[in-house]
Amino acid sequence: MVFFDINPFVRTIRFEIQTGQENSKTGKRRAKTKKLYNLKPPISFETPFTTALNTLRKRIDYGSILKMSNVKGAIFMLHVAICDDECVFVDHLTRLLNQYAAEIGENIKVTAYFDGLELIEKYDPSTDLIFLDIQMKLVNGLRAAECIRQKDEKVGIIFLTTLSQYGLEGYKYQATNYIMKPIQYVRLKAEMNQWLKRRRKEDNPSIIIANSTGQYKVFLNSLSYVEIFGRKLLFHTEQGNVLCHKSMKEMENELRDRGFARCHASCLVNLRYVKNANGKDLQVQLITGETIPISQPKRKEFMEKLADYWGDML
Repeated sequence: MVFFDINPFVRTIRFEIQTGQENSKTGKRRAKTKKLYNLKPPISFETPFTTALNTLRKRIDYGSILKMSNVKGAIFMLHVAICDDECVFVDHLTRLLNQYAAEIGENIKVTAYFDGLELIEKYDPSTDLIFLDIQMKLVNGLRAAECIRQKDEKVGIIFLTTLSQYGLEGYKYQATNYIMKPIQYVRLKAEMNQWLKRRRKEDNPSIIIANSTGQYKVFLNSLSYVEIFGRKLLFHTEQGNVLCHKSMKEMENELRDRGFARCHASCLVNLRYVKNANGKDLQVQLITGETIPISQPKRKEFMEKLADYWGDML
């Protein structure tokens, strides 16, 4: 059997492999133990124990190891997911990403998934980029990409394949690119540099919301307004409406100084979407064609925030 233990206080990762036969008196197995000290991002698993790790039901979360490696808590610039059913390739690509992180002087959190279904069920909306294998047994990469796009329209997807004909099919899921396997560091570096350059130009802030169906990344530029819906919040976005288990007060605090304002107790409006507002008639018209009432208690504060926002746009 194989065990691993991550201790953030002493910055160690301990791998233990139980070997040998049971002691007839104690019933215990003799064990070999290996300790690795001072592991910091980028992590390198240059040990024979990599083989042992690959037997752990193929569910090693490299991202969690990266997070635990810093006692104070690492701050990651990027969150990259790898979804591939080949453990050896996942380990190889993780090494390349760690090498790239060291070269550019930034931290990269890497999370591994070993099937498209696992990616769909456990998807983390904080993910910035996915390396997604097309050919997998249970749920292939194309089907997984279709489901992920329903949750996250902006995450980068780079398809991995050994067959070139799959690459063109992947573009209908707004893939960033596709890479033929096996992948070498030179190609990975070029792909990451190109993706980072595009990402910095777009700079679209987002928030993460959750409900009973999972977590979703909502981009603020596509969010027109938030309203109270029963005991939940209803987010009106360009892609559709999404429910969230947060209070209006919590959401107002989260979106403070980000171009949103309360027009009445149950509605938080993205000022970017305001077409015109009439303080006398107590209503605001959005560029979507919707009209939202302004309450008397919120009128002065809302109109002042709107005037400040429009003034900053001039």
